[in-house]
Amino acid sequence: IQLNSDGTHDLVVFETWKEASFWGAIRRSSLLFCLKSEGNPWSPIFTPHQFAHQTSFPSTTTITSSSSSSNILEPIHSELTWVETDVAGSRLVKAPLLATSDTAKGGVILKQAMSLGERTVLIQLPGRILQPTWSADGKYLYFCADHTGVANAYRLDPNKPGEILAITNTIGGVVACVPSPDGKELALIDHDRQGSFLARIPNDPATWPGTVPTIARAWPAPVGKHAEADATKTESRFRLPTEAGDPAALTVAPYQGLSEIRPLFWTPTTMAVPEGGYGVVGMMADPIFSHELIGSAGVGTKSGSPVGLASYAYGGWAIDVGVVAWQAERTYDEQIVASDGNRYDYVESRRSAEVRVGHGLTGMRRRFQFYASVGVAEYNAVDSAENKYTGLTTFNLTPFTDVEQYSELTLAYSDATIFPTSYTLEDGTSFAVKYRHSGYGGDMDQDRVIGLGTYVLSFWPRFGQQLVFGGALGWTEGDDYLQNQFSVGGTYGLNQLPRGYDTTQALGQYLVGGSVAYRTPVWRPFLGHSTTPFVDRQTILELFFDAAKVSSDQLDGTGEWFRSVGANIHMNWMVWELAVNPGIGIAYQLDGEQNVRGLFSLGFNW
Repeated sequence: IQLNSDGTHDLVVFETWKEASFWGAIRRSSLLFCLKSEGNPWSPIFTPHQFAHQTSFPSTTTITSSSSSSNILEPIHSELTWVETDVAGSRLVKAPLLATSDTAKGGVILKQAMSLGERTVLIQLPGRILQPTWSADGKYLYFCADHTGVANAYRLDPNKPGEILAITNTIGGVVACVPSPDGKELALIDHDRQGSFLARIPNDPATWPGTVPTIARAWPAPVGKHAEADATKTESRFRLPTEAGDPAALTVAPYQGLSEIRPLFWTPTTMAVPEGGYGVVGMMADPIFSHELIGSAGVGTKSGSPVGLASYAYGGWAIDVGVVAWQAERTYDEQIVASDGNRYDYVESRRSAEVRVGHGLTGMRRRFQFYASVGVAEYNAVDSAENKYTGLTTFNLTPFTDVEQYSELTLAYSDATIFPTSYTLEDGTSFAVKYRHSGYGGDMDQDRVIGLGTYVLSFWPRFGQQLVFGGALGWTEGDDYLQNQFSVGGTYGLNQLPRGYDTTQALGQYLVGGSVAYRTPVWRPFLGHSTTPFVDRQTILELFFDAAKVSSDQLDGTGEWFRSVGANIHMNWMVWELAVNPGIGIAYQLDGEQNVRGLFSLGFNW
């Protein structure tokens, strides 16, 4: 089947043969011959026949399946059967292959043109015809059809067009029926609540139902209103108006996406802002997603201070533009060392605003994202957290509490895909690199680069077996503030490796980290729950090893490695086509305090 650019299909036939050479047999192929049909053709098969072959032929000979001339070649496949679909439904059609031949190099008889002879419509049905298959002797044609409301298997005698005999009567849906080479059995692909299965039944009409009742369908296929099984022409369900109108009277106006913006969805989230927060997030867009608006509101995860985000992106030009403003709560745990001998969390509120220009701000177009941004940020300590150590002498790296003016360059790429039988992005490379410079008249002067990458290897896709490799690299220099440091461990940080360290273990200006994990499904129900949008797809076991290190002199310089091993159980759910992977697990710290920590997340971290 050849798919054309206008959405139509064509039947295509070509010849292939082996040609002897010094290097052994070489496979050769002829030109492609396009055979025109009515409607869109599907599932072409050759009619099995027995043929006699000649040893010599004239240079150009017209060939038909009914010719009896001694100078006529009847090819091994001289008749074609296929399915055609149009607004009326589907029909099984057969026709002879008409060809001319010529002697090619080496004495190989090649056809110079092919076409279809007189058509015979074997059956017309107001639905789908699936998987037609001939019996080995060419006496009967077996196929499946869903014109009664459920797909079942049928047999047709080509000498009695329009008459079919039902082989099955199931409510699951039979989508293939193939006779055995000896004709004694039939192989079926059927379905039930557990999924699809392969079955064998005797090829004995005495055991078949013969007819199948029609089931009323709430949403019937858009075929002709009065289509009958033996009809070759049916009335179209949709009709063009009798008055065509005046094309010159048509008016064209520019697309105004702003006036077409509509709410799309909202959802509870633990990421009300990129830094985290409990709340809700919603999105609005026009039908072609040239205008996108996102808003969120919530509270911080530590002190409960207000957090929220508002953004707008426009993708109607060659270069995307966007603006975003947000307020976030960020926690640096146990970074305040006080004179009373205790350690306190430093919790800050950061207000930021950015203008962005680049590719991929609205998504939907490319695998990569590249954009530049300029912005301003204001940092303030959260009063409720600061009051716990007010009046005490503190000994710690100074936190920044003023205004920062900055620019950023971001490059991200992903060719990963979620496959129907999988649970996470797989078979792809994903990475993101961000460079940030501060020092445009504000109170912070800093340069920082961080890169995060992941590669997922599906080494046994049939059984969902995956190896996941991840890594992190970072470098920063400039003013020596708490916010300028990379960290290992803790509740907030650009680096989340290694898992299982819930308090900050080390700070530094250089970061190196890596992770390797093995994932395997342990339960795969792929079960939908009644008419709800909730689908329980799989439960996945993840075993991981993480390691990370920060240094103050160079990459992988002076400093201690922190490592962890652990296991997670993730539930792979889908709600309204949104994949959610909540998980619980444990991690053992191989360094530091060497404790066991519990883990909880709403997705795969790496």
